Amino acid sequence: METEDLAAFLSRFESDTFVLAAAEKVGFAPGQCRFLIEMFANEARTYTPIVEQRIKPDMKVLEIGSGLGFVSLWLARRNVNVKQLEPTAGPFDVFAKLATEIAACSGRVPPDRLTIGAEDLDPAQHGTFDFLFSFNVLEHVADLDRAMAAMATVLVPGGTMLHCCPNYTFPYEPHLNIPLVPFAPTLTKRLFPARITAQKLVWDSLNFVTARRLRRLAHRNGLEIELVRGQMAGQIERLIADPIFSARHLGNASGKAIGAVLRAARSMGLLALLSQVPPDLLTPMTAIFRKPMVTS
Repeated sequence: METEDLAAFLSRFESDTFVLAAAEKVGFAPGQCRFLIEMFANEARTYTPIVEQRIKPDMKVLEIGSGLGFVSLWLARRNVNVKQLEPTAGPFDVFAKLATEIAACSGRVPPDRLTIGAEDLDPAQHGTFDFLFSFNVLEHVADLDRAMAAMATVLVPGGTMLHCCPNYTFPYEPHLNIPLVPFAPTLTKRLFPARITAQKLVWDSLNFVTARRLRRLAHRNGLEIELVRGQMAGQIERLIADPIFSARHLGNASGKAIGAVLRAARSMGLLALLSQVPPDLLTPMTAIFRKPMVTS
């Protein structure tokens, strides 16, 4: 019987022993290896419960953009019928070797991995799924129109997709921690050339997805869509309470000042007001897509 909890499962990969051994095996510097493992393990701690509460027995599940694979590996340990999708090319292919090493040391047969883009999903070739999910992936999909259409084809009638990603209607870019000129990435690039040059691969991968675009794609592909309220308030709470997440986003001097402002806003009850703002205007967004049942 499985007795290990999620925290214990993830902590084994964050140990000095594993980090040093993995770094040597995959050819990363230990510091780089530790950074990636801690970042993805921390994301898994946040997002895995969101997935687990939506999974029912006998569901077929697909994770889109599995990264280092922690969420899918954990679900497989819980006997969930899960597959991973993670392209091996592009700006994030540095994860591939480390993800393979993590899977090999997970203690179970890892989930099948599709090394294709989401836009290449085909029900005849890859099967169909009851539940698809992704976290911080949709904003990096080069051809989001094709990807959403393909994901809709492998979703069974009555199935659900859950995608968490930034909403670029809100003028902020969370990967680079810079404000955006609304709907004008090119102008933003002119205002922050040094920051964007330093993270060029990430910047070039962004499609600047918006809530309006997701609603349009849902309609085009015959899907119902719901944007969950309260996601920005939850993100701010995480910035205050989660030291790893906070260090990534508020680690510099200006970030510490922002953190102080956020804590003051919470103490005054201002975060609760964000839950009253339409989610189409805020970031990040959690979008739930449902494929209607076929009716005769």
